[in-house]
Amino acid sequence: MPDSILKMVMMGTGPFAVPSFEALRAAGHVIELVVTRPTPIMKSRKKVPLSPVRQWAQEHGFHVAAPESINDPEAIECVRSCSADLLVVCDFGQILKPDALSTARLGGINLHGSLLPAYRGAAPVQRALLSGDTVTGVSVIHMTPKLDGGPIIATRKTSISDTETAGELEQRLSEIGIAATIDAVDQLMHWDGKSEIGVRQDPSKATRAARLSKPEGEINWNQSARMVDCHVRGMQPWPTAFALIPTKPKGEVIRLAIKQVRVTEEPAGTKSPGTYVVREGLQVAANDYMLDILTVQPAGKREMSAEQFLRGHREKLGVGSWELGVGSWELGVGSWELGVGKIGTHRLLVSLTPSLLHSFTPSLLHSLTPSLLHSFTPSLLHSFTPNSQLPHSSFFTEWR
Repeated sequence: MPDSILKMVMMGTGPFAVPSFEALRAAGHVIELVVTRPTPIMKSRKKVPLSPVRQWAQEHGFHVAAPESINDPEAIECVRSCSADLLVVCDFGQILKPDALSTARLGGINLHGSLLPAYRGAAPVQRALLSGDTVTGVSVIHMTPKLDGGPIIATRKTSISDTETAGELEQRLSEIGIAATIDAVDQLMHWDGKSEIGVRQDPSKATRAARLSKPEGEINWNQSARMVDCHVRGMQPWPTAFALIPTKPKGEVIRLAIKQVRVTEEPAGTKSPGTYVVREGLQVAANDYMLDILTVQPAGKREMSAEQFLRGHREKLGVGSWELGVGSWELGVGSWELGVGKIGTHRLLVSLTPSLLHSFTPSLLHSLTPSLLHSFTPSLLHSFTPNSQLPHSSFFTEWR
């Protein structure tokens, strides 16, 4: 076998690994075995899709092993029998102990989705976005038993776009990782196996990137608009950012997934973080600027624009009568006026001026009757003046 060709065992599961594995295959390296995580057992009869790495391996006719643990004696013996030069590990989901790492002549390398020692762990791409980082990259390390702690052989840097989701950034980093992986393999082909290789990581600069959980998706509006935007993008495609919307007097809520937002140049001003505003669309105040809510997905429903959501839920929510997190609703632009054909007490309200609306007190609002309030039309509610702020949603809960 030529010196430029290595015998390899690939270990991976998720899509992040596939581009680099394919590049090494295309370069002519001999792939003796592909090790992946076992296919999960589903309670339903639905067929479980193959993992991206297993699908890639089967397409190319490679032998696949899927042990419960790569550190089991049987799994170690299976890998050792390949007499591989190098283990190539990426997006695998298991930590290799010393016995497993010793199964290849040159040990193992791991492609990781961060600039180590930052974001060691299972979710480096997501954690970089959630932290508001503007630069990230990939690292290839010579593996040790310490999680993502081995010496760094190769890196590549890139800027994070203002619009990238974690899923999009991860896909892009997987392509950037090709060059870093090939670079690392080239260095190892000329390594004597004894001298130090790569650059040691500084443990004092290490940070952790723990796996995401569903509860982490809930949005904290009491931060900058930019960080809220980073949170929404960092939670895509899983577990997805969300807010809980109260809709009924009994305290029942809608769990609304927030899929896309946009930071505006409009200061939040005196609005408390979490104050929602209905104008032409839906906005929410962070602790500095307003955010446009662009795309949402109610539980069990399809993804839709915020405008579509409001049209479909206006009656249940009662426009102007609900809030998310903290703060209160403020509605619309224009003047205070009533629809044509209203009579009685409503006709009296035609004469109310915007300045008078500011003088409403909670006690006065409590004295308004449900029959009066129920006859307010959506067109009326949209006609509040820009500075007319409605009271806390608890008042409206009593009116419905």
